[in-house]
Amino acid sequence: MAAIQADETHEMLTAYQLKTLNPQSWESSIDNEVVTEFTHREGEDTAYDMFLEFVNRDFDLSKSGKPVDALNPSRTLQVDGIDGGDLAKLNTLSKRFNPKQFLKVVHAKDSFDQLKHGLEVLDDSLDYKNKELQQLIEREAIQFVRSKSGLDSILQQFQTGDIGKNDEGLKNLKASVNAAAKEGTLLVKPVISSKQKIIRLKQSIEFIEKKKGFFDLPKQLKTYLQDQDYDNFVHDYKQNKALKEKDNSRTISRVWEEVEEIADTYKRKLWSDLNTSDKSDDFLRSIKKLMELDVIDNPVLLWIDINTKKSTVNFIETFSRYHEKTLNLQINILSTLISPDLYNFKKFFTGNSQLLDSPIVTEVWLMLGKMWEVLKAEVLDFVAFWHHVENFMNGSYFQRLRSGYIDNNSPFLRLEDYEIEEIRAKGQDHVVQIIKKLADFFHSTHLSLNLDVKGEASLASYGFIPPFTNSLSTLKYLPGIAGNVSEMLNELGQLSITTKSIEMLRGLSLEINERIISAVCTAWVNDCHTIYRLEDWARLDSGETSLPNSILQFETHVVEKIGELLFTKLPEGKDVQIVRYPSKKILTGVQIQFLGSFDILLESMIKKVIEEIHDPKISKHLKTHHQLLTLLNIKKMSSTVVPTSIDKFDAVFETKLRSENLEIYSLLTKMEHTILDTYMGEQKKAISTILQRGIASTDWAGISSNPSKVSSFVYEALNVLVTVHTGVVSVSTELIGMIMRELVEFVSARLLEDFRNVTVFSSEGLGQVFLDVEFFKNIVGRSATNATLNNIKLIYKTILTSNVDMNHIVATNSEVLTGALGASSIEYTVFNS
Repeated sequence: MAAIQADETHEMLTAYQLKTLNPQSWESSIDNEVVTEFTHREGEDTAYDMFLEFVNRDFDLSKSGKPVDALNPSRTLQVDGIDGGDLAKLNTLSKRFNPKQFLKVVHAKDSFDQLKHGLEVLDDSLDYKNKELQQLIEREAIQFVRSKSGLDSILQQFQTGDIGKNDEGLKNLKASVNAAAKEGTLLVKPVISSKQKIIRLKQSIEFIEKKKGFFDLPKQLKTYLQDQDYDNFVHDYKQNKALKEKDNSRTISRVWEEVEEIADTYKRKLWSDLNTSDKSDDFLRSIKKLMELDVIDNPVLLWIDINTKKSTVNFIETFSRYHEKTLNLQINILSTLISPDLYNFKKFFTGNSQLLDSPIVTEVWLMLGKMWEVLKAEVLDFVAFWHHVENFMNGSYFQRLRSGYIDNNSPFLRLEDYEIEEIRAKGQDHVVQIIKKLADFFHSTHLSLNLDVKGEASLASYGFIPPFTNSLSTLKYLPGIAGNVSEMLNELGQLSITTKSIEMLRGLSLEINERIISAVCTAWVNDCHTIYRLEDWARLDSGETSLPNSILQFETHVVEKIGELLFTKLPEGKDVQIVRYPSKKILTGVQIQFLGSFDILLESMIKKVIEEIHDPKISKHLKTHHQLLTLLNIKKMSSTVVPTSIDKFDAVFETKLRSENLEIYSLLTKMEHTILDTYMGEQKKAISTILQRGIASTDWAGISSNPSKVSSFVYEALNVLVTVHTGVVSVSTELIGMIMRELVEFVSARLLEDFRNVTVFSSEGLGQVFLDVEFFKNIVGRSATNATLNNIKLIYKTILTSNVDMNHIVATNSEVLTGALGASSIEYTVFNS
């Protein structure tokens, strides 16, 4: 019986949704468990089955008019794409009403404030209806429950008493009680069903209000991202993440999945910003936010690694791109030029042009200048980046990364020793890549670059300067390149990434300086060899051509520019000095090159004359004229060009060459004599031929009559002297005296020599010798040196014997001599001018 009684008690509590069979109040007695269907046991009558069917049947929504929104009664439920069956899930009048679907479909876009207002409207409506329901329950249901409780008590008495032994009567009584229960159910069921819906909706509302932060979080986070309000984004994310860990319900988990997707989007943006940002505040902010969002990988190490690799790739790509451009331009030079440009080289000495070289050569120089400007910018970007790296390695930046959202014990807030070593190794690798590119560039040759430069073997060892360039353009553009390279190396050295990198940078700096100076000197030598091409033989008022002045201008310019290249202010070295002033080896090499340049210049000056000597198209007179001009140019070199150039070198390089006994002066003297001897040799050869032929062809022993005129060979020899005088005077009066005295002396020596070869003279033949020699002596006048007069005396001593009366010869030929001198006084005045 006890088991039966317990089962019946459970059935009654279930049927009436009561916590106890002795209810005292609404709140404490009603069971909130949702009951959606009524059932009955088999064997019960058909009427009860019909009742259950009626109770479980859904409300006919078609007869209730257009359903309204429970949270906004002024609006009807109209949802596109929802048919009548699914619409019932959104209608609070339907048994199939689903509160979650209702919120998800009808109010998916509502803000929290809108939902809160709707819930307040619904709550007011429920409060009003709740009072009516409560009155109905208190009036009908509670009274019925109490009656039912009384009947149950009576039934229990029957079961325990004697009457309970009469099973038939007990069954009748039990049937009556069940019938009463059915009637009670008919009355209470609609009320309880409605109350259950209200409770369910209220529970949903309470759940939404309690978790409102979670439901509105995705939308709020998106708003933060749109407004770039990243601080609040992290704040709300971290705050709700802590709450999420306390509630792992299915609904919250689904909302949090959406939150994590939004956070991942922000993380991806931060990683992207970290890869592109080069400003301190930007990348530190990104790193800090990533740490606050609990990323797995260390953003500091990744940022350093990514930017180090990016710096290396950018430098190599930039170098390759510009180097390819310069190579293409150099190939264009080789297909256009076959020798260095002369036109613009000449323009430099007149000051009429700023262009010092061929336009296509200048284009290469400009491209090289641009190349090293851009590469320097790449290096300076890396230097700025590495300063940030140093701040991470010394810990200063980690202090700025601390945040209330980052654990102070996080391994991301410090760098271990092994991590610092790895970072420095990566920095050194980057420096090594730069060193390799610079070393390859400045050690390149035309052969290594596959440039076939015919006729310019001297510059073939220097692939970093354009083919056929001259020293003027080299000294204009190469110092700028050298300055950029020095600044690059110095800035990298100041980083002190590793000891090895510092030593490598110093070594490279020295190598590059030596290669640059060597290239400049080679171009200098090339121009010295071809300086003769500037000679136009236009005589200046001072006698020489413009070539010596051009050489002076050229030498002083080169010396000055090389000095600027070597002694320009070094890049400041705060911690270590990478670029240093030129070594003694370099300075000694420049000095040797400077002194040697004069040898080459002098050689180039006479090269023009030598070429003309072997040119049959040039007249003898013009050749002789150019020889005299060259002689004067040499004298100008000796008196002005070389001393002034040496003074300039001493001033720039702080040497004392001027006070030394330099070989260049001996060379100048020797070259002056050489040119003079060459010129005089040709004149002496002509005179010698005339005299030898004239004397040898005369029968001095067969002359039988007194002479009536001066011999023709004497006039011919004198005419040569007149021609020489005219030619020399047209060049310079400085040389005429010396030249004429030497040639006159030569004539006297040849006369002596040739007359000595005559063995027999007749008395009349001696008179002819007297007439010729005295005529020559009187004509040359002041041009006769003591040696000349002595040679004349020796002639007489040689030809006259003891039995010859010299006074008779003089008396006999004086009249003819006087007449000849008178007739030639005007023609030969040049000798006494």
